Amino acid sequence: MLVTPGALGLLRDARRVAVICHASPDSDCIGGMMAVTHALRADGRTAYPLSPDPIPDYLQHVPGSPDVPSAAAELPEVDLVVAVEAASLERMNPIWSNARAQMERVPILNVDHHASNTGYGTERIFDPKAGAVCEVLYRVLRQLEWPIDETVAYCLLTGVVGDTRSFRTSSTTPDTLRVASELIALGAPLNKVSDNVNKHRIAAELPIWGEALSRARSEDGVLWTSITDEEVRRRGLTIEQIDGIVEFLSDTRGIAASVVFKQYADGRVRLSMRSDGSVDLTKIARRWNGGGHPQASGATLEGIPLAEAEKVVIQAVKEALRSPEPRA
Repeated sequence: MLVTPGALGLLRDARRVAVICHASPDSDCIGGMMAVTHALRADGRTAYPLSPDPIPDYLQHVPGSPDVPSAAAELPEVDLVVAVEAASLERMNPIWSNARAQMERVPILNVDHHASNTGYGTERIFDPKAGAVCEVLYRVLRQLEWPIDETVAYCLLTGVVGDTRSFRTSSTTPDTLRVASELIALGAPLNKVSDNVNKHRIAAELPIWGEALSRARSEDGVLWTSITDEEVRRRGLTIEQIDGIVEFLSDTRGIAASVVFKQYADGRVRLSMRSDGSVDLTKIARRWNGGGHPQASGATLEGIPLAEAEKVVIQAVKEALRSPEPRA
């Protein structure tokens, strides 16, 4: 694990801290953001968790997450920014673009495990071999000798379970399992965390899943489908609530890569990709300024119609599969 010389000192010395996760938050960045928040507050600091996008309903089981504001126009007065699992400054937009002048005046601690991380920030804590950023943060809290209570342990285990798909990804190592075991020993209930991470659908979503799955296409080892904001809103839901389809597709036998395209009301197309290790998806995501992990990446395409986005992305995945890489 890379810990730059001043990283731990920043955390020890800061009194007022903004803790920011990445856009389109998932269980790992929310778990990590809230673990840092609770740990700082328990040590008598002031911590402000901030999310670029609203926290989805299915992630609001993480303690404190329902109260996290989104898309802040400016930061509170702070002496440190901790960026949790944001591979680039742009992954914190619109907060980065809104509050750039403020963020450029204070130290930024970049904590991540994405191989695609751009290396920004005043100091870094980085481990691309870790299964989750919450695995990294557990080690950080241990190095700082800060107590890990049941709440912090719950947050961290949420991230580990979520980002490893319940310990199914190739990024799951013996160290990952040891961290999970220690978090359980500290009071994090594995069954409750697993249920909250995995049982995130509500019945009203199922018709949308049905529509998306009915138009799924499979070619050359790639399986994909799309969802539009319009069809989701007809069901009285928001497109942020619809999640998990790409993982469902990836569990299909004989499929090397799965992709889900979400078309937002403003025309943006967000893509989520998963692979079985046959292709490094970060190389594809980077074409559209995205990132992630070799087996799980995403990006946002702007100014491209949905049909064209599907065409260019699926072609890129197929081309990558025709030049196979060693499984991770």
